[in-house]
Amino acid sequence: MEEITVKNFGDYTVKGVKTFMGTDAGGYNATLYRNGKKVAFVIDEGRGGEAHIQWIPEVRESESLLLKLHVDSLPLIPFEGHPDKPLKIDESWFVSDLVAKWEFERDVARVEKKVRKDCQTKTLFRLTSNKAGEWYVINSPCTEERKARLREKYGSTLSEIVNERFTNVSAVTT
Repeated sequence: MEEITVKNFGDYTVKGVKTFMGTDAGGYNATLYRNGKKVAFVIDEGRGGEAHIQWIPEVRESESLLLKLHVDSLPLIPFEGHPDKPLKIDESWFVSDLVAKWEFERDVARVEKKVRKDCQTKTLFRLTSNKAGEWYVINSPCTEERKARLREKYGSTLSEIVNERFTNVSAVTT
C-alpha cells in the first residue's frame, strides 16, 4: 500500500471501493462523496495514468470547482532530492490518497475484528521487544490468574495484555 501524503481530506469520503490489478499497477473504482452526498464516480484503470472523475451531471460544475478549491488549499509535498521543487497535489492524487486511506482503515478494522475474536478464546500479550502489530498467543482464555502469572513472569518487559483493550469482547459479530 502506498504512503498516504494528503492529511486534510475535508468533507470528502469514498465508498463502494473495488480494487483490481491493472496492466501496470493496482486500479480501483470508487464513488466520491462530499458531506455524505454522492458527487462522482472515480476510476483508476491501473495503467499508470491519472484517475478519471466522472461527475454526477447535475452537480458537475459546482462539485468539480469545490474539489479543485479544496485541493488547491492543500500544502505542497516535499519532493525527495529536490527541496526547491515541491509537488502540488491534484484532484487525481487527492482521490487516490482518499482510496488509500479507505483501504488502510478497512485493513485496520479487519485486524481489530480478528484480534477481538481471538481474545474471546485466547490470551494475547506483547512484550517491550515486540514490533508494532506483533504479540504472543496462548491458546487458552485470558483469566485474572493468567494475567497475574504473565505480570509475574515478564515484569517490566510485559508491554500489554491485548485482551484488556477490549472490555466487551463478547460483542463481536462474525
